Amino acid sequence: GNKVENCTFTDVYYYPVYFYYQDSPVAIGNDISMRNTTAGYGIYCYYGRHMDFSSNLIKSASTYGMYIVNSNTATQSATARAMIANNMISASGTGDGLYLSGSNDIDVFHNSISAENDQALWVSTTAIGYDIRNNIFVASGAEPVDLDAAPGATEVIDYNVYYRSGGGNVALVAAATYADLASWQTADATQNVNSLEGDPVFSGATNLHVQGGLANDVAVVIGAITEDIDGDVRSVTTPDIGADEFSPATCLVP
Repeated sequence: GNKVENCTFTDVYYYPVYFYYQDSPVAIGNDISMRNTTAGYGIYCYYGRHMDFSSNLIKSASTYGMYIVNSNTATQSATARAMIANNMISASGTGDGLYLSGSNDIDVFHNSISAENDQALWVSTTAIGYDIRNNIFVASGAEPVDLDAAPGATEVIDYNVYYRSGGGNVALVAAATYADLASWQTADATQNVNSLEGDPVFSGATNLHVQGGLANDVAVVIGAITEDIDGDVRSVTTPDIGADEFSPATCLVP
């Protein structure tokens, strides 16, 4: 039950928040900025269960913005789902935004994740039972999403926005590449039925508040998520995709 809440970590070299063999660890409302340009983890969790990592701002992580490995499984006697919600995560260099491996039954809701030259989301073959909805995944130099195995009957991935700003494939799934969301939907008609592809228009490289209209009013209502990263109340009928509940800008910043 250890908690790290509402803390500011500035110019951290490697591990600002590190959980190892933790029961119900909590990281909520933290502002994390990294300084190491070659390696560094924003939030690291190994052998945890029943985690709640929500409303964190993680900037310029060069290995993983959030690293969840061997967590919330039968080995940890997990009896409840884990939550990753309302986070803004930016990964720099060859860093990945969110990495899930060997971890079960994790809800990934309403996150905004951007990666420079690697994936915004990377899910290994050993992560099962995930529910990934209402997120924005953006990358420039690689596919925004890498799923090492195709989603199974117990997995959900839908109501997300995908965008590759530098051009190129939008997803890598079980070694198959998809040039766009439409081709991914054709290959797997059970997932991403309500997902969208396009530029959400973030406010900046590490400021992932949204200016564009694509993600506005198109999320599915998730009862457990009543506020956004800023504490703004979520719409109970037409919430926004991503960490930010917003109104589109009438004049976009050039």
